[in-house]
Amino acid sequence: MGTGDVGYIEFQDRFYRFQSARCSYQSGRLYVEAAGDKCQLALPGLPFPDATAITDLPGKVYQSAAEHVVSTGTSEGHVKAGASMLSLRRLTVKCKAVDVAKSVLVLSLQARVEDCVNGGTGEIDGGVRCEIKESGV
Repeated sequence: MGTGDVGYIEFQDRFYRFQSARCSYQSGRLYVEAAGDKCQLALPGLPFPDATAITDLPGKVYQSAAEHVVSTGTSEGHVKAGASMLSLRRLTVKCKAVDVAKSVLVLSLQARVEDCVNGGTGEIDGGVRCEIKESGV
């Protein structure tokens, strides 16, 4: 997967591009990590209980509870955009497509975020083409 096709996030009218992105799907949970020069994304174990395999994910949507920090109990989702480290709130992740032959999962995401340092809030939008690293049931 080339550098230009991996994905991006938009925060405060600026675009941040990912150079690498990977995901795994294990026991009904989706794990996503993406990184670029000035950005980072971590989505730890988002539950998709209706999907038994990664091929079941297209069309599925994860939506967190309102004003709830996205967390799986042991690790917390976050976004880094420029110098800002942001915790995720009201996260929505849509699984757009999967290409098993190319080992790629395509996601879109929208979230309300909170700056971990100053407490300011904002919105992010983005999309990610993840390299599928593991896919278990």
